[in-house]
Amino acid sequence: MSEDLWGWLLAVVVGGVVSVLYFSGLWWTVQRVPRSRNPALLVAASYLVRTAIAAAALIVVASGDALRVLAGLASFLAVRMVVVRSVRAAGRLTPMADAVRGR
Repeated sequence: MSEDLWGWLLAVVVGGVVSVLYFSGLWWTVQRVPRSRNPALLVAASYLVRTAIAAAALIVVASGDALRVLAGLASFLAVRMVVVRSVRAAGRLTPMADAVRGR
């Protein structure tokens, strides 16, 4: 395989892995917000850490190639869509959704 193809493949794989990590961190945060003494700080810190890690990983894997960034972002969003659909299909509610519904 050519070096360019390996770079694209790496960008797609890293984008997917970063997506799993990003949304796992989001799930972890959402589960802890109801019990947090300072939920705004928790949400803000979680967002900043998750975004910094995701951006850094995509920039590093891109090696200056904007199309690799787009390939990584495409796989990031594809994994997000799969996760959202699977969570909806399973009927899982987050603690926040339960709190909003008054349970």
